[in-house]
Amino acid sequence: MRRLTFILLFLVTPLHAFELVDVVKYERRHSKIVESGQEAIFSFYKNNSIEEKRSLLLCLDMYLDPYYDYNLSYAKNIFIWLDAELKKSTNLKLKEDIFELLRSYSNLGYEDCEISENGDLICKEHNKAKQ
Repeated sequence: MRRLTFILLFLVTPLHAFELVDVVKYERRHSKIVESGQEAIFSFYKNNSIEEKRSLLLCLDMYLDPYYDYNLSYAKNIFIWLDAELKKSTNLKLKEDIFELLRSYSNLGYEDCEISENGDLICKEHNKAKQ
């Protein structure tokens, strides 16, 4: 019966209703980079592909999240760097990943902001792009 339900659902659902799932994962080597310090993070990010950058950002999420209690001594520098990367990045997925880290864990004022579909940073407080 489940198989029949899926087949019927697929037949009556237009293809544009199915969205592709974006999968990002990180490995132990990404954790080692974060644990090696900010210079290792900056260097890896600068010299790798978008996929690798996104993996590193996902790994950073765990290290910056207060729940896990890592308390990186260089977290403030990471946020300053992420802020600069957000402003210069042209890749929408990277911008979204960076923005989520800044909004979730920094105190740089991104709480009332969002990333538009075309990648612009819009802040509700001033109704204009954050500079």
